[in-house]
Amino acid sequence: MKKLLITIFAFASLSLQAQQFPVIGQYMFNKLFINPAYAGTNESFNANFLVRKQWLSGSTGQFAGAPTTTVLNLDAPIQNQRAGLGGTIYYDQLGVMSETFVALNYSYRLPLTSEVTMAMGLRGGVGYVRANYDNAGLHIQDITDNQFETQGKNNQQFSPKIGAGLYLYHPKYYVGFSVPDLIVYDKYSIYKYRDSLSGTEKLTRNLILTAGANWAISNVANLQPNLLVKYYKTQPLFVDINCNVLLHEKILFGASVRPFNNSFVIQSQLKVSGKIKLGFASEQKYRSALPGSLGTYEVLVTYGIE
Repeated sequence: MKKLLITIFAFASLSLQAQQFPVIGQYMFNKLFINPAYAGTNESFNANFLVRKQWLSGSTGQFAGAPTTTVLNLDAPIQNQRAGLGGTIYYDQLGVMSETFVALNYSYRLPLTSEVTMAMGLRGGVGYVRANYDNAGLHIQDITDNQFETQGKNNQQFSPKIGAGLYLYHPKYYVGFSVPDLIVYDKYSIYKYRDSLSGTEKLTRNLILTAGANWAISNVANLQPNLLVKYYKTQPLFVDINCNVLLHEKILFGASVRPFNNSFVIQSQLKVSGKIKLGFASEQKYRSALPGSLGTYEVLVTYGIE
């Protein structure tokens, strides 16, 4: 069973994971991960650390080769609150492929009115992508497939990336748009796809739209709807529709539905001290679930002001 699973993950990773930007359930609390323009917009130092484990199993802990994502974000305002600086580190793994990415984010803010601000951001970083075709658990069906060569640098590459984003925000709402892979150095076509009409290789970029609001519905409760839409040319449209309720500025709970992914997310967050919050999320499939899987789980630790 393990060999079968890792074979599936290997082929999925060749066409999906290395190209697509990772999507996390608690994206509304990790805006810098999605959009560099978010850096410094909270007016104080902020940090968050997230671990995401997919396809957990009751018998083995996690299926062999199952996706794992780890994210660390740090940001703070600079230049008398007119700009922001931040750092992003993430590790993403699926099957035989993994990517470690380190980036610096910079944003500049332009006030449009007394309450509405437009932030423009750039991200520059380097990713290290590795394909471990020597994995002992990998069962190769076609040994002549040159994708599984184990010699030379085709197994790994350093890939510089430049991303960009816009972030419009108000105390009661926000709208963001970002392209995390606007420019990518790709020597071995890991991030490219072959156009069926022209036969040429083209870079496919992730286009991400986010939006949300924060409405006071009583003296103790706030309603916080959020939306994430991700477009990637070679895959179906990804949509996450979320709604959270915040009570007494301390306890948050909510849910998301992902209609094109046949899944939903349940999440919660607790403010344990003045600036520290703990978050938890569970994603489950309501159709086409992997047999024996207990779903996907995330743990988030946040320091700062949201």
